[in-house]
Amino acid sequence: MKIISFIDEFSNEANTEYYAYQQMKLCKIKNENTCYLAFPWSDFFNKKISNSQLASLNRNLNEFKEYISKKNYVRVITVCEHKNFEEAIKLSDNIGVTDLFFSHLDCEHRRYDRVNTFPFPFYAPNIDVEEKIWAYTYITKENIFLLKNFNEGNQAQKLSGFRKYDAISKSKFTVIEGTYEEHIEDIWKAINCESIPVISSGYLAPRHDHFFSKFSLIVSHKKDSLQTVHEKLHSMQENDYITRLENLKAYKILYNQENIVNDIVEIAVSEKSPTSNELELLDSILFKAFYNYINKIPLDVDLVSKINSFQSNSFLENEKIDLLRRILIENRKMGS
Repeated sequence: MKIISFIDEFSNEANTEYYAYQQMKLCKIKNENTCYLAFPWSDFFNKKISNSQLASLNRNLNEFKEYISKKNYVRVITVCEHKNFEEAIKLSDNIGVTDLFFSHLDCEHRRYDRVNTFPFPFYAPNIDVEEKIWAYTYITKENIFLLKNFNEGNQAQKLSGFRKYDAISKSKFTVIEGTYEEHIEDIWKAINCESIPVISSGYLAPRHDHFFSKFSLIVSHKKDSLQTVHEKLHSMQENDYITRLENLKAYKILYNQENIVNDIVEIAVSEKSPTSNELELLDSILFKAFYNYINKIPLDVDLVSKINSFQSNSFLENEKIDLLRRILIENRKMGS
């Protein structure tokens, strides 16, 4: 895979694009039919850089367009962290991108004939998960509210001078008011903090049907008041909460900093018969996610039921999971 980067010099806000680029370099995929463009789209579109830097990036895009026009790549892939889908896809199409991984993808986004679009994780730093001592954090555009205990009533109290990460990390749920575009970073903070996100409809997350929809909660903030949301969360059965939390933890492993490019890797090796090394790379990413998920389960927990729970929502092939089941069970027998 040919990797072309214009991202090193800038990346003021383009954390997602930067970390994707770093992980793609580590993958070292040998596929001459694929090109990866690492570009600080967030900085470029938000124009929070100097005029000279913006002019330089425009020159870079023109150079890239000319380069691509002389090549015969089957796939030209890039990652974009930006709210404006229409602007991003039109420019991607203009410079020859075939596959756009987009952080703010909507379930109803417009399809383009010449550019494939895929949802992509939003980068949020890994942090230590705190004990859940509060019911939920409620985030609006202006303020953060906190409910410590469902039994203490339904009036969430306004936080002042409190770190948002701390509030999310210690809450079982993170209720986010407004559109996902305004709070996409909070959604991924909640995932990293293992706090179940409660969001409005519309957001298309990576592996949406396989995982995201299995742990997230969708509400309509136009119809559902905080009182209604409170009642929905309060009435949730404990086993429902635990199941959602397990799926969230698996999802978190799949898209942490080290695995943020999982979906790109699958596409990058799909255009030709992958070499044994590439298959090993792809398998190692998926196996690692599953292996880490299972290994975090305490020894006194029924391992088979946990594996079956993961398998029912997983995109891993059954034979791979069966192999891992045997390996993990044998390892536990040896370690016990």
